[in-house]
Amino acid sequence: MVLAAAAALSGTTPPSVNAAPSASPSAQCPAGNVPTDAVTVDWHQRVDSALAQHEELRRAWNAGIPEGASRVLMYYKGGDLATTRVSLIAVRKADGIWHTNEIGDSVIWVAGAKPQPIPTTDRDLSAADSKRVDQLLDDPCLNAGPAFLGRPAVGVGPTTLEVETPARHWRAAWAGTFSPQEEEIVKLLGPKD
Repeated sequence: MVLAAAAALSGTTPPSVNAAPSASPSAQCPAGNVPTDAVTVDWHQRVDSALAQHEELRRAWNAGIPEGASRVLMYYKGGDLATTRVSLIAVRKADGIWHTNEIGDSVIWVAGAKPQPIPTTDRDLSAADSKRVDQLLDDPCLNAGPAFLGRPAVGVGPTTLEVETPARHWRAAWAGTFSPQEEEIVKLLGPKD
């Protein structure tokens, strides 16, 4: 829920970190996969893994890191008058169904304030949504975009998206705006209201 809200405010398009950087957008991807509201477009920025941040947040709330041969990790940290941290990890099960686990916390910017947990979300995607996630992860336009996209907005922090499958390891980040493929991944994997 929080990640979906953060993603709605946030957004950027990343390229493959473990592949050669994109020299130019793919001709098959509309408008080079760059949202029209992007102010910052960086095709070569190195996007570091956020695994350490996932581990730190999950350790604080006694939650493990979901493991699997294929997984998608999204990490967000930002806020206005409070700092919110969210770790969403989706793992593809043997039957092809994606399972998501989201955990987070928030602390107001007042001296001595303690982080408060955000309700944990665990859910299986439907077969149709799981198939769509697989299609998006295989979409060449996901890799064809810039490494980072940004649109300044108050309280919006960066979101890091990491894809780990037997076929690819890919990372991207955004703040304020993201590619159509990233947006759909966030909507599919994020909690349903």
